[in-house]
Amino acid sequence: MARLEEDIIHYLAERPAGATLSEIEDMLRGRNVVTNAGNIEAIMLLSDKLYEQNGRWQKRVNSKAEALREALATYSASTNRPVFRLESALAEMPIDLRPTVDELPSIMTQFNDFELMKNNMVRRKR
Repeated sequence: MARLEEDIIHYLAERPAGATLSEIEDMLRGRNVVTNAGNIEAIMLLSDKLYEQNGRWQKRVNSKAEALREALATYSASTNRPVFRLESALAEMPIDLRPTVDELPSIMTQFNDFELMKNNMVRRKR
């Protein structure tokens, strides 16, 4: 069951607009996972990592690390820059999810795809 939840979370992480229950069912069917819509919906309803809004399921971003990674990835993709100022990426984040100066180095060491450089610059690793 945990694997099913992980598959759904990964699928929704790639879709900022979320997905309907039938789209999630189709994805799982394509991966040869046999289950019914009721089981899938129950798992999603019980998950603290997912939520439903207007008929679409989305991945909940609730940790500072997840929010930071999403902000860095979004900014890097939208500007097509491999190196950029950290403040530029943080500008669009909600204030309550922005990491403090003390939290930032430990959060950034968790990432394999971004590196914090001197002068608060961030480099996207390829």
